Formats: sequence, C-alpha cells, structure tokens
Amino acid sequence: MTDSPTLDPKEDTRRGEVLSRFRSLTTKGLTVASPTHAIDMEAIEDGSVFDLPVRLGIQGKILSGTGAVYPLVLELPTKDNSFFGDVLTDAATQASCEPLMKKLNKGWSEGVATELASYWLGVKCASDAQFISLIEALPSRTATRGNKVLGNLAFGKSKDVRPLLSGSQGKLTSVTPSELLGLGVIIDIMSDTSDNRASGYDIRAQAPLTNTVRDQFNRSTGISEMSRSLAELGWLEVSADGPATQYRRDGEQAELIRDICVFVTSPGTTARTTLRAFDLITLDPEHAGNPDAAASWLVTEGHVPPVIESLVAGGKRREIEMNQDSGLIVKAFSEAVRDARSASDSTLPLAFSMQATSGVHQAIVSYMPSGTVRVWNEANAGTLLLAAAQPVYQTETKKGTKTTYSARIDSNIVRAVLANLENPGVLPPVEHVSTGPILTSTGRIASIPGYDRKARALVVIPHRERAKWAAYSVPENPTRAEAQAAYEFLNLELMNDLPYATDGDRARHMLYILTAVGRSITTGSVGFLATASDAGTGKSLSLLIGRLIAQGHPGCTDFKATAEADTENEKRLGALISEKNRFFHADEVVRGTGVDGEVITKLTTATDGEFAVRKLGVSTTLPASGVVVTACGNRVHLKGDTSRRFLPIRYAYSGVGSVLSRTGFRHPSLLEYVVGARPLLVAAVHTILLHGIQAGPSRIIPGLGFSHDWAARIVGAASHLTTEDGREVGLLALEGWLESVDASSTLSDDWAEFLVYAWRQLKGKSAEASVLRTLTTTGNADSLPILPPALSSLRFESDRAANREWGRTLGTILGSSIPVEGGYFRIDTVTQSEKSNRVARWQITGWDKAGNELDPRTSQIGVGEGTPALSPQWQTLLATLFARRGATLMLTSALRATITDESNGAPIELPEELRGPFAHPNDEPKAWRAALLATAATAVAAGQRHNLLLVEQQGQAPMWVVTALSESLAA
Repeated sequence: MTDSPTLDPKEDTRRGEVLSRFRSLTTKGLTVASPTHAIDMEAIEDGSVFDLPVRLGIQGKILSGTGAVYPLVLELPTKDNSFFGDVLTDAATQASCEPLMKKLNKGWSEGVATELASYWLGVKCASDAQFISLIEALPSRTATRGNKVLGNLAFGKSKDVRPLLSGSQGKLTSVTPSELLGLGVIIDIMSDTSDNRASGYDIRAQAPLTNTVRDQFNRSTGISEMSRSLAELGWLEVSADGPATQYRRDGEQAELIRDICVFVTSPGTTARTTLRAFDLITLDPEHAGNPDAAASWLVTEGHVPPVIESLVAGGKRREIEMNQDSGLIVKAFSEAVRDARSASDSTLPLAFSMQATSGVHQAIVSYMPSGTVRVWNEANAGTLLLAAAQPVYQTETKKGTKTTYSARIDSNIVRAVLANLENPGVLPPVEHVSTGPILTSTGRIASIPGYDRKARALVVIPHRERAKWAAYSVPENPTRAEAQAAYEFLNLELMNDLPYATDGDRARHMLYILTAVGRSITTGSVGFLATASDAGTGKSLSLLIGRLIAQGHPGCTDFKATAEADTENEKRLGALISEKNRFFHADEVVRGTGVDGEVITKLTTATDGEFAVRKLGVSTTLPASGVVVTACGNRVHLKGDTSRRFLPIRYAYSGVGSVLSRTGFRHPSLLEYVVGARPLLVAAVHTILLHGIQAGPSRIIPGLGFSHDWAARIVGAASHLTTEDGREVGLLALEGWLESVDASSTLSDDWAEFLVYAWRQLKGKSAEASVLRTLTTTGNADSLPILPPALSSLRFESDRAANREWGRTLGTILGSSIPVEGGYFRIDTVTQSEKSNRVARWQITGWDKAGNELDPRTSQIGVGEGTPALSPQWQTLLATLFARRGATLMLTSALRATITDESNGAPIELPEELRGPFAHPNDEPKAWRAALLATAATAVAAGQRHNLLLVEQQGQAPMWVVTALSESLAA
C-alpha cells in the first residue's frame, strides 16, 4: 500500500475528489496500483476521466486472521442490458445461483447500467496456493458470444475503479470459495466457446444433463466423500497439515484442499490438474473416464436428482389483483390452475383430478419433476395456487401506480379454489397412479412416465429405476400359451418356497398376486387372509411380495382386525385414501381371534367409490377406491360376514424340525429377488390379465355375491390357466370356499336350529311372532331348540312386549338365506294378520343345495350321498353306549349323561365336536345336538359296527337309539 499523496483538498475540487476516493479505497485495505507521483494532476485539472487502478489477487490480498482476502472483479451483463441480460438470468437459474446474484447486486458494483457491471468481490483463502487452486478449478473464467465478451473474471494484476452502480465503494462483497465456483459455472453456461485457460471441465463437451448433475453433485459432496473416492482410486493419505491433506500414489504427489473440496495434483510426470468430486467419480474404472456415464449412474442410483424439484407453471405466471372482489379472485386463481402447464414438461397439466374408477372425485394432485405425486389439501394448496399465479396489490401514489408482490393467500380463498377445481371437467381426470407400467380395465397399458390421457393414468417411475424397466415387455395380444407361460414363471419364481397347506391355497395366493398388481382393472376386491398354525411359515412374506410387485415398496396402512376398532379403522382408512395408497393390512392378528369389523366388510363388498369415510378435520368425505384389504396371523379365523368377503390362504410346514431352520430355497432372499426382478414379474401378471381381458373368461364365472367385478376379472383371467396336473387355477382356488363360507356363517350358527325346528312344527304354514315364540319356548326342554342369542337375550315386561320384540328381531334376518346341513332356510313375511294390519305373519321355507324346495313333513335335513364315515372316536363311543344301554331310546339329556358319567366305567374319549372348550354355556348343548344330528345322518362304512338313529315323533322330544349292524353290513 502506498502513502497518501500530499495534495491540498482546497487547491482544487477535482484533486479533492481523487484524494477522497484514494483514501476511501486504501483505508478499506485495498492497494491502489498507481504511486502518488504517477497521478497526472494536470489531467485531473483539465477534467479528464481518471480511474484509480486497484490491485487484485495475490498482489492485492488483504491479510485477515489465518488467511487472506483476495480481491476479484467479475464482469457480467447488467439486468438492463438489452442484448445479454436474459442470457445471464437464464444461466443463473440453470446453475441454481439466483440468491448469489441477488447478493452481488446489493454489493459494490461499477460500470454503465446498460452494459457490463463490474462486481468487486473478495474470497478468503488460507494460502496463495489455495487461491491458485481455486482459480484453476473454475470451469470457465471468460464468457463470449461471437466476438463479444459477455463475462470475465479478473483475478490478477489490477482493475480501474469506475462510476458506482450500487453498494459502498471500496467494500468488497465477500463470497465463499463454493460461491466463486458457482460464478464460474454461470460464466461457463453463458459462453458459446470453451475457455482453454481453465483446467476445469468444458460445459460444451458434455450433455446438458451431465453438466447439471456435475454441478449438483459437486455442491452436495463433502470432504469425507472425496477422501473415500481418493482411497478407492489408490491415493494414499500422507499427512493432513494446514488447510490441505497430502496424498501420494505411484510416485505422484497431490493435495486435497479441504475448504473448497478441490484435489490438485502437483507438477511432475503428469500435467497439473484440479479435480472435484464429480471428476473423481468419472475416474472410477466402472465409468471408464466417461462423464456422461458417471452422470447417468448418479441419477439412476438416486444420488443426484436430474432437476431441482420445484412446482412451477410453465411460461409467464398470471398476475392476480388481490384488492378486487373475492369471487373474482377465486375465479381468477381457479382459471390459472386449470390452464397452467408444468414447467418441467409442457405437455403435462399442472394439476389433475384424482378419481375413483366410478368417476367420483377424490383429490387434487400434481406430478412433480422428481417423479412423485403430491396430493393437495386445504393446508398445502396455497403452494399450488402460487405456482400458477402471482398475487399482486396495486395502490395509487403521487408517483403513479405502485405494485406490490405477495406470497400469501387467504385460507378462505384456497378452500374456495379447491372447491371449484373439484367440479367435473375442470381438471384432467386421473384414476390410476403407479410406480410402474399400469394395465387398465380396457386393456390399455400405460408404461411411459407421465400422464396417459387415454388410460387416465399417471406413471411415476422414479428416475433411478427407469433403466431397469427396459426389461418390461408384454405382447400386444397375448395368446393362451403366453399367459400360461407367464403363470408358470410366477408359480416357479414366487411360490416354489412357500409351504402351502393345499394346492388350492397355492392357487389362492396366485389370485392375490393378480389382484395386487391388477387392482386397476377391477371395481372392487375380496380380502385376503394368510393364516397358519406355526410362526415363520411365510404368511407375512406372501402378502409382502404382492405389495412389492404392485407398488415397488412394502408400504401399507395398518388396521386392527376387530369390530371394536371400527372408529379408529375409519380414520386409518381416511389416511390411506388421502395418501393414495392401495393396501389396508392387519399384520399378526392375535392368535386364535377372528377377523371382523364393519369397515373391512364394507371395503371388501362395495364397488369403488360407493363407500366413503369422513375426511379428518373437515366435513367432506373421501370415497374408497382401488383398495386391497389383507390380514395375517396364526390360527386366525373369519368371523360372521367376513367369511364370504375374505379368501383365506393357509400355510402349513410339514417338514421335521423348526420352520426357521429350513434351507434349499430357490431364492435365498425372495424379497431381494422380487425387488430386482419387478419389471419381469409385473410383465408376467399383465400378460395373464391382458389375455383375460381380451379373451374373456373361459367359462361362466359366478359373481360370488359381490356387486364388484373381481370374480369376473381375476378369477376369469385365472380360468385360462392350468396346474401341472391339468386343473384349472380359478376353480382350484375357489374349491371348498363356498362350503366353508356356509359352515362359518354366524347366522347359521345362531339361527339354523331355531328355523329348522319351527319349520317342522309349522308344516309349511305361516304364523305370527307370538306363535313362533310359543312353539319354540314351551314344552319339554330336551325337545326345544336353543334360541339364537338375539332372542335369548331379550327381556320383557309383558307378553305383548315380548311378541313385539320377537317380531323386530325376526326382521333382522328377513329374506336372508341361512345355511343348514344339506340346504338353506329363509324366513319371509307374507299375509297380514286377520286381527291387525300392523302384525306380520312369518313364513319359513327350506331348499336343498340343488335349489329344490323341501317338505317339512318328509324331508330329512343332512341326509345324502357322499357323507363321510364315522371317525374312530365316534365308533368307539357308539360301541360303548350300546354296551351300557343297549338298543333303548334315550333323550338327548340322558344320552349326554351316559357319555359323561365316569362312574359307569372308564372315561370315553370324546370326538372333537363334543370336547369344547365352549365360550358360552349355551354353546355346549348346541354343539352336542348338531354333532348328534350329523352323526345320525352319517353313512355306514366298511368296518363300522354300530349306527346312531334319530327317532322323532311330532310333538315329542327327539329320541336317540344305537343299533348294532349285522356282520354282512359291517363288512
């Protein structure tokens, strides 16, 4: 720094200005290059422009603590530059450096407003060597378009001080080394020619995406990651003294400057180079020095997003005056969102209407540049409105109209706009959102990421997974042979290692896989229950792989499989619908309990959009659509109506030892295989389902009592598939299910005995509730039926009240087909009573399994061909009874006493049907009576020596007799 010149400020005004400027610069630590004697005072007196040159870089450094501040001058077009102002703006946006440019514009800058601005900067470095390395690491230092210089970074020698544009003259704008690297990126983007002086990369030599990835990765990678990369490249750390870490490899020396994350090789056998984090990734042998390959790998693996995620509408945003009537504001914002297109893809609308397959609106969503979907609600939709339009406030002042920009929108405006956007036809409809290719009910496959208008689908395959989806391939018109091959592929790869209880359970699991992936082609779905006796048999795994194939991740919304949790389950279902998830799952249901609840029975019965739940915090509802309900647990059963709404998949390990010690699996990690082979697995499922859509079911598929089309779509597709032994997969999966539904019916358990007894007593006649009550509650206790809990729990003050309550309770099963052994019974109302038009008469009717009406005077319910022979326990029991009582008639109570009275001899081993335990005292006589009725109708098999007969006379209690069979019959 030179001494101040000895000039008298009063001698000349011009001389005073020079002296003032000189002192202003030097007192702030800057070095003025011209010595005092070289200042041409005569030129000053003549009024000529005289600029004081300030030294830059190492010669002009200002010592500061442990390092120094190095002055720099960055020349860039001003915002008023009509030719190149937009070029700078675009470059700053592409480099994500808009905040940095705002910082520079507030600091010291000089020049002419319509040309180039000179920004005076100061960067702090620990040493001259670090400063040199930083400058050499810049991707570019000069930007040119044609023959015109657009930008330049001056870092050595000196620069003249010119007329002030902004900030405080002499006060350097402090920038960090990372910010200086960002400015070098801006210069490089602006230029149409390469900078041969820079040892960094040339942006024109690579694909645009590569440079974007390079910059993002360099900015996000720290010193520890660079150290790890250097170690993998064979560089050995020698010392870590001062601001740099020293390295050595094969005689070469280098240093990693930690503050700016720049790796510099020393001159020697190779030229001096400066490398940053991305350059080290490029040098990895896997990428063979190819920057484009390295960039693609970083994006595919999810280390760098291909673009910075930002919800912005394409083109210039509409400005909306916020001082006008609120109705006009709402209308303007609604139109702005409706008309806006995504900035990342001009073919995509900014927002969509997410709908159930029935066309009912569910939510407003947007497709984000990162490949995700954002659901908008009253809490966050302000962001959507701001992306589409800019709120402004205009006020009149003495100087004219003043425009103020705002980023706040009243919550009432947001709610009103959302209500407008929910109207049909305002936003493009979307019925399906998928993380992979999706098949629709019309047979259209949407596989290209983005919006498929014909499929009403948003395909949101993450960027890191798009490369592997090249393996996805489905024939345009799959043949039956191709569908069969796809089934065999799934059967081998997914189901080879799971211990199914039967082949039917394996087929049911196949229906689950088809449903999980193909839920988009159905208007509803049954539920699936995975159950086993032992832990570790693969219950949860079998359901998990379906979720992984269908959505690419294991996510689900949990629910409690009890009716008591219905209120909580409704809230959880609302969350599932709001988050656009698919699977409603109860994992590890308590052993021995039943799956029950109104929410899940509605979900598995209703068509999409029919069943809705209240939206949390607001008065609106959310229609359920596209949901698959699943549950699993050990020894879990289906209660009540869930038995006909869930398809159970049973697992049973039959090997020796613990299931946890099994080995020899086809895939050591089935989950790892599913994740890696997902494109192939989805393609196989789509091949089967597409063939089913195009060909239709191979036979008539019953609706199974559902209003949705799950059976026609899923079972119909499986009707074209056969197992190795030639059985149809669709039939095999449903084999025994309808029978088990009848057997597990709560109505059957509660009402069957009552209806059969009353039916026999009435002999086809109808009766009032009072008559039914009298018939079934008075007389010999052994001959009366056990009343259903709904009737036995009633308490009355009078006979009139009793008859009224019986009528109401009978009305709860009015018209219901209730399974009984060998057929079905139903109670209906017929003619009105002659005494009162308000009292109904009840008619009980029975049918066999073939649909033939039964005669109560002649029919023997439960008798028919194909009835199994008695078990060994029953045969022993009958032999013992015959030995004790002979062929004497016994009432039910006497028969029970004979069997359970141990004083008559050694205890008799009871058949399983008679053992219990029973949850309620009334359950035991009911179970005994049902078992005796079934045994009395059992066919005689070879080796059977005794038989149980039912002797029933009208109006008397049923009597039981054990008979001895002849030798020829027993043989």
